[in-house]
Amino acid sequence: MLFLALSHYFFFQIGDDSYIYFRYVEQGMRGAWGQWTNQLSPVEGFSSPLWLALLYLIAASGLPLIVSVKLLGLGCAALTLLILWLTVMRLCRSVRLADLALLGMSLSAGFYFWASSGLETPLYGLLWISLCFLVLTRPQHYLTFALLALLMLARPEGVFLMPLLLVLLIVVARYRHIPINRLAIFLLLGFAIVGLSLRWHYYGLLLPNTYYAKASGALLPQIMMGLFYAIPLICIAAVLLLLAWRLREPTLSILLALLASLAAFVVGGGGDWMFHYRLWQPLLPMLIVSICYGWYCLGRQETSANKGLKLCLLLSLLPLLLFSVRPADILAASQAQRLPLEQYQEGTMTQQSLVLAEQMRDYIGQHGLLSQHGPQLIAVNHAGALPAALIEHNFIDMVGLNDATIAASPGQLHAKYNIDYVLSSQPDFVVLNTRVAPGTDGIFYHKGYWQGEDALVDDPRFLANYQPTELQVSWQWQIPWPMSMVYDGHPQSWIVVYQRRATVN
Repeated sequence: MLFLALSHYFFFQIGDDSYIYFRYVEQGMRGAWGQWTNQLSPVEGFSSPLWLALLYLIAASGLPLIVSVKLLGLGCAALTLLILWLTVMRLCRSVRLADLALLGMSLSAGFYFWASSGLETPLYGLLWISLCFLVLTRPQHYLTFALLALLMLARPEGVFLMPLLLVLLIVVARYRHIPINRLAIFLLLGFAIVGLSLRWHYYGLLLPNTYYAKASGALLPQIMMGLFYAIPLICIAAVLLLLAWRLREPTLSILLALLASLAAFVVGGGGDWMFHYRLWQPLLPMLIVSICYGWYCLGRQETSANKGLKLCLLLSLLPLLLFSVRPADILAASQAQRLPLEQYQEGTMTQQSLVLAEQMRDYIGQHGLLSQHGPQLIAVNHAGALPAALIEHNFIDMVGLNDATIAASPGQLHAKYNIDYVLSSQPDFVVLNTRVAPGTDGIFYHKGYWQGEDALVDDPRFLANYQPTELQVSWQWQIPWPMSMVYDGHPQSWIVVYQRRATVN
């Protein structure tokens, strides 16, 4: 009942990044496979080749893309719950613990928030809990190695994770005196070599462009940001490590090794700013399995020390409240309501970006720009909904997710930009964002939204060659708790458009 009610409540939530996938799919349907924009060489600006392949199959079948992708995500979420229940049942032989595990996962807000968002998060979580089940039950099975291959394609860190998990798999097999499946290992390594070779041949890079855009900055600041992002789970991890050490329980150690493999790359990559702990969602099912198994092991010996450890484990679970669905949301979901637009990942920005896209299409058509000059070149910060809606035009992603030149520029996560490159490309339009209404205090564009936009506006070449247009929309954003304790709330923002003076009639 929780799953049905909350799935409906969060179903319509979609973020701007999901439209990056949709543009790649539309480009592929037009013959430009793996190419986000037509004026540049192909770039791997999507974070999951596996998810994109599934989206291609949906589009090729003629099904409505956005609704189908959401249903696919919900299907992955439902299977995640099923395998979570089966895993706890297999390890603990307790219906009560399995049901509690199911209930705990069913109360995670991020589980639903991201299940139907259009991103690969639910698929990634399904692969991880499935791998967890197989490593603990059938480490030598070909399906286990197939999951390792899929994980390599599911996220940018998969290239690094696959060899680590392969080593873990070999260690588990040796410890349990299970014959190592050498043929499966060779097939997996061959798959990895072929996959990396194809990426190098087509994109000219061994790693996805999203890696260079997000995780190629200075390592120490990234790790510090990642550790801050991990604070809610550090207490639980510390108690579980204590349990594994005190109980000398190998199965718990294997679970913690799987958790540590994923957590290391989340922390090393600097965490994430998105709501409801997106990057922790694939980790949560395995964490719940570890908690249930630790509780089960403690219950087998009712000593005073174990009772104290049980209390510590219970207290360590308090940070999980940060992941939970609010009672107000459960009440609203039970009344068949929907998540308010302002509480979407970027509030109403995605919806308003689609509105702006129609305004820009009309503007370009009224001024004859498409017929005179062909597809327009548009520079954007948010490279999702607007470029996806204006598929007939070319774009520069000023953040670098879909641009190899900017991704290779110096800077940290979400702080990379290259003003010289953008201006030398001579975009016909530049789309900027501001948190102050245009025209306030006689100033059209107020800085402070993003440092890359500030640097662009401060450049004399920009003011000399670009002028504001009447094209603009406003959007609202309500940042949920607990993220609102870190990020300032911005109830209203504006998207404005500048046009290159040489293109003005």
